[in-house]
Amino acid sequence: MSTTTLFRTATGGRRHIRACPHLLDKEVVEAADGEICAMCERELRGEGRLYFASLAEALPEFGAPRSNWPLIAQHLAGVEYDEVWIVNSGSYIALGRGGRAVAWVGKSYVNPSAEEFVELPGYRVGGGGGAPVHETWGETCQVHFVQRSRNGCCERCDD
Repeated sequence: MSTTTLFRTATGGRRHIRACPHLLDKEVVEAADGEICAMCERELRGEGRLYFASLAEALPEFGAPRSNWPLIAQHLAGVEYDEVWIVNSGSYIALGRGGRAVAWVGKSYVNPSAEEFVELPGYRVGGGGGAPVHETWGETCQVHFVQRSRNGCCERCDD
């Protein structure tokens, strides 16, 4: 499958890539045989994270507006990291240290830490998923049992 060195904990049975969250803060040993963790297997097949040598290399691949790149770099300047990756969904860049994400970049936001959120130009609240359906429709029509539009009209009634 790959020539990547795999690891396990001293008592563990499954093998992992070194960046696997299953090995976070654990002492590990090299492992030559045994079952591979499902998350690690996906990454080894190229279905997982896409790694980069630096944030500057990840930004063009990610697709955040070029005009936001200087702001992104500015907000992340103080972050200590040793890995950069884009998740398989392509929804964010993560900066990692010791195998764990410590900062994140979306197309219109930056999380320099888990406690800090910075909106960038173009940020819109709710832009990622929209409002739940129950907040965008009116009450249920008691005759046709369909949800009315927000203005109160049923698509099948004349009222």
